[in-house]
Amino acid sequence: MVDAAAGPATTSRALATHARSLEIYDQLGILGDIAPHGTRVNGFIRHQRDRATRANYDFGGLVTRFPYMFNIDQVITERVLRGHAAAAGIEVEWNTRLESFQHDDEALRSGCAAAMTPARAMRPRGRDTSGAATADTRPSGRSFYSH
Repeated sequence: MVDAAAGPATTSRALATHARSLEIYDQLGILGDIAPHGTRVNGFIRHQRDRATRANYDFGGLVTRFPYMFNIDQVITERVLRGHAAAAGIEVEWNTRLESFQHDDEALRSGCAAAMTPARAMRPRGRDTSGAATADTRPSGRSFYSH
C-alpha cells in the first residue's frame, strides 16, 4: 500500500461516508470498528444570517442496508483501515506515489516512485500462475506484480 503523503493525515477533507462504502466495510468485516466513531446523518441545518433552514434527506429508497450518510472523520476512517492492513501484514509505504498501473487477466502491474526517500526494492506480495512470488524493479521507479 503506497501513499504520497509523508505520514498519516492529521486533518480531514471528508466527513460523509455513503452507503456503498459502508457495504464494503461490512463485507470486509471492519464496519464494527468504524461504526462506533460516527453518526447517522439524515439532514443538515444551514445557518445564514439570522435564520436556520433544515434540509432533510430521505435515502429510504436506496437498495441497501445503510440508507443514510454516515458522518465520520476521515482521520479515524484511515486509522481503522491502516490498523486492519497492518494486522494483515501490509504496511503503508509513505512518501511513495502510485505513478501507473496496468492489469490483465492474470496480474496487476503498478509503477511507484519514492517522492522523498531513496528507492528500495518492493517486497513481492503476489504470486504468478505457478505460485511463485513475482516482482520487478525498474530504474525509473519501483513496480510490482500481485495476483
